[in-house]
Amino acid sequence: MEKISQIKLTFTVCTILTMFFFGQQYFWAYSNDKEFNFWADFSYQAIYHYMWGILFFVIIWLAKRFRIEKNNLAVAVPLHIVFGLMVAFVHRFFSFVPYIYIFYPHKTGDGFISYGMLNKVISGAFDSFLAYFFLLGLYYGYEYYKQYKEHLIKSQELETQLAQAQLQALKMQLQPHFLFNTMHAISTLMEENVAIARKMLTRLSDLLRQTLDNIGVQEVTFQQELDFVKSYLEIELTRFHDRLQVEYEIAQDVLNAGVPNLILQPLVENAIKHGISPKAEGGKVIISAKPVNDRLELMICDNGKGNGSAEITEGLGIKNTRLRLERMYKDKYDFIIDDKNEKGFCVIIKIPLVHL
Repeated sequence: MEKISQIKLTFTVCTILTMFFFGQQYFWAYSNDKEFNFWADFSYQAIYHYMWGILFFVIIWLAKRFRIEKNNLAVAVPLHIVFGLMVAFVHRFFSFVPYIYIFYPHKTGDGFISYGMLNKVISGAFDSFLAYFFLLGLYYGYEYYKQYKEHLIKSQELETQLAQAQLQALKMQLQPHFLFNTMHAISTLMEENVAIARKMLTRLSDLLRQTLDNIGVQEVTFQQELDFVKSYLEIELTRFHDRLQVEYEIAQDVLNAGVPNLILQPLVENAIKHGISPKAEGGKVIISAKPVNDRLELMICDNGKGNGSAEITEGLGIKNTRLRLERMYKDKYDFIIDDKNEKGFCVIIKIPLVHL
């Protein structure tokens, strides 16, 4: 199939060149009031260019068989000079001699080919010799470009595979992180309220099932991510009783938007651990999601103790989230930490809005 495509392309190029140079010759003759032999001139241009079309495949074979490379220049270049002379002579002979015999037989002289015709073949072969190296360079240029594209594709594939491996490693850090924290909370409650601890174990089993269902999955719908966070928050609501309130501000048209798997949970956990837990009276966590132009804006806020004027230290949850966003979206994301000066803490994520 590729060979047929090459033949079709070569035929098309030869046809275009034939028509172009024939039209140019006709325009020159017409402009200068010169005699113009339509069929003779058209035939010459056709024979000349289609002969190159045939010889082009010979040049390709020679280019592959005797490839010019850095380590064999001393051998390959002289060989191609010889091949260039031979191809130039063949091209000139078979494009010029048949033309003369068909349209100007009176100029052939005695014998098969006269001295004058042979002289014109040899002297006219210089252009064909240059054309040989032009076509040779054209082929090598195409081959090097194709190799460059293949190398670029392979590099991109390797980069993608590396990014996927890094994302999976980051995700694997998060999964045991929140599971161990939840198990610790349950073990503490076992000494205080066995019934509530059992309820939390049931919720934890739901979380484990959802986690196992999405092993190896880097992107899920926002609805799936929200369901996971709600399962996690049911455990926290059981543990904190009335000290924790959760508010959702979710736009319905973003529920099927794609988001990184397990992107909200570590941020919600961070808000509860550092914002709500230290306050005796507890507080509220607000989870919002809405479209903003062509982006999805996710926001996790708490009205806890905030960070005050202290320098923000990124723990595992925030650091890991930032790295995952960078791996998945490169420079097409925003990750904003809004410290409300002891009146709470917000993390805002903006990513491309793509519906799955």
